[in-house]
Amino acid sequence: MKIRARNPKSILLTLSCLCLFAGSWPAPGAKADAAVPGATVQKYIMIDQFGYLPDGDKTAVLVDPQVGYNAADAYTPGGTLEVRRTSDDSVAFSGAPKVWNGGKTQEKSGDRGWWFDFSEVTAVGDYYIYDPANNFKSYDFTISPDVYKDVLKAAIKTYYYQRIGTPHLAQHAGADFADDEAFVGPYQDTQARSVLDRNNAATERDLSGGWMDAGDFNKYVTYTAQPINELLTAYEQKPDIFTDDYNIPESGNGIPDVIDEVKWELDWLKKMQESDGGVLMKVGVPSSGKIGEFSNPPSKITVRRYYLPKTSASTVVTALNFAHAAVTLGQFPTLRGYADDLKARAIKAWSWYQNNPKTANADHGEIEAGDADMALAQQAQVATVAAAYLFALTGDQTYHTYFKNNYTTTWPMSDAYWGLYYGEQADGVMFYTTLPNADPAVKAHILERRDLHDFTQAFVDNEDLYRSYVPDFSYHWGSLQVRARAGASSYDFVQYDINSQKRDNFNKKGAKRASLLPWRQSASLYVPDEHGRIRRGKLDQGNLPQLVRRRLAVGQRASGIRAGRTERAIFGQPVAAARSACAEDVQGLERYRHGMAGPHGQFLGDYRERHLLSIGVYQAAGQIRKRACRADRTAGSARCRLRGSRGHDGHAGELEPRAGRDGLRYRSGRHGTG
Repeated sequence: MKIRARNPKSILLTLSCLCLFAGSWPAPGAKADAAVPGATVQKYIMIDQFGYLPDGDKTAVLVDPQVGYNAADAYTPGGTLEVRRTSDDSVAFSGAPKVWNGGKTQEKSGDRGWWFDFSEVTAVGDYYIYDPANNFKSYDFTISPDVYKDVLKAAIKTYYYQRIGTPHLAQHAGADFADDEAFVGPYQDTQARSVLDRNNAATERDLSGGWMDAGDFNKYVTYTAQPINELLTAYEQKPDIFTDDYNIPESGNGIPDVIDEVKWELDWLKKMQESDGGVLMKVGVPSSGKIGEFSNPPSKITVRRYYLPKTSASTVVTALNFAHAAVTLGQFPTLRGYADDLKARAIKAWSWYQNNPKTANADHGEIEAGDADMALAQQAQVATVAAAYLFALTGDQTYHTYFKNNYTTTWPMSDAYWGLYYGEQADGVMFYTTLPNADPAVKAHILERRDLHDFTQAFVDNEDLYRSYVPDFSYHWGSLQVRARAGASSYDFVQYDINSQKRDNFNKKGAKRASLLPWRQSASLYVPDEHGRIRRGKLDQGNLPQLVRRRLAVGQRASGIRAGRTERAIFGQPVAAARSACAEDVQGLERYRHGMAGPHGQFLGDYRERHLLSIGVYQAAGQIRKRACRADRTAGSARCRLRGSRGHDGHAGELEPRAGRDGLRYRSGRHGTG
């Protein structure tokens, strides 16, 4: 058999692949040593390097690249493959790989392949797959009941690395990422001022703490709905798997570290809430600041930090966060006082939201980089879910009536894919069905819709060579969140005992998805297909926190490429030409996201290569859109429509009039992250 050499590619693409996917680093336990004399490790024999559960499905994916950066590589497996024990190279199982989809090339990956099912191997131990015909072997892998224990720890600890305003000591963070506390200098988070009144010392607030965003150092209240609520739900559903030994500063205090981590964010949200119940919107650097100081350790960044005033969106999200957390944290005797305070704060936030003007246009871009606004319909959905938790806390029929009157308008009840998006809503609606005083008819309706609102790939994915268990349309910005949500949402059939056939299938298939690894809206690490089998390379679970920094580096690099080109177009040409260049660039970005070639997008190469740089390109997209709007406004246009473009969720996106510095803003269909 012949192995073709890989085509040379640009340094940028090579670095991107290495940074984002941790390229060729094998996971602990995924040893590259050839046990069979002379056998070579074949990276296209793809196994789950995190391991397999004894009773779970075990399928290796064998790949022969056809299109893309590695099209020059080739692998055709022999007719019989073996599963061998690493201890003595004895054969535990042998079988024939089955060709996938009649030998067709999968459009999304550019690969053709085979599946090798070795589910019959159930004994705990270390193994590898051997291809006798080619004298190739896979990396080693483990079969064990606790193969995901350390993966879970590493995933949750990522939030610790996102903390701001506290030192990251080497004993917790590791020597490579030790740093002093960040953003606590003069006029930073401990002395943050209103961005709308920057010279007024009376506006100073101590807004230190919390988590930085995944793509920048800012802190967004509206972005907290998913991480806080999904982490809480994960703990509620499987409390026994969350321990107190993740090596964070609070470890050993008798509280599961996942709860300690959520509490860190809640402490910051408390600072963001004003005495009347309203909640400030976000904290960060001004639009004229140095958002791109990623080359410095966070503790060395001295740029001033500001906040946006309270809004309906940030307030209703905080009402949900506090109400849900009060339910969960109240279970711990040492946290009951804290939970009572959260309850009172949730009620005040709810009241403020109900009795004050609501707006979806509060973030005018004075603070970069993400748009923290939320559509009015989504705010109302969040309020409905918050009402469920407030009803559980208080028994007040006001909240119950509100939920019953509005639950059908929530995202999960009106979407055929239930919980792939807005997981906090899906989990909250299902939470209501667990209440002893839930309305029987409403409960029955929710459970009925949950069973109906499902999709085939959640349980049997024969359409994806890599067995990703997600629909193809979900490969967009934030696609890994969707993948994680696919597992978490499918777990409903186990947690709530819905549809025995689907429940049994989940018990067999469910371990292949990140069903208990909740995901931030802007994810900070990469959870690969089937808990670790990455399409292009290996992920070292010990390096998960490091990937946070690598991702930032990749994003900043790609952002600079795209934004730099557009900035030259805008500031180096007449307004009309600048507007045309911006519009072309925006449309190119939109086409790029859907896997099509677009203007100035060809340098990104084929679909997979474009996907590698999606993080950076989307960071640049917000700036491109703002600049396009400015140019359009200068040219006298009242409205700038992105013809043929879509929001990153698949809904139509447009530039619409707004008050503020830019005059216009981009509004995507479902998510407001311009």
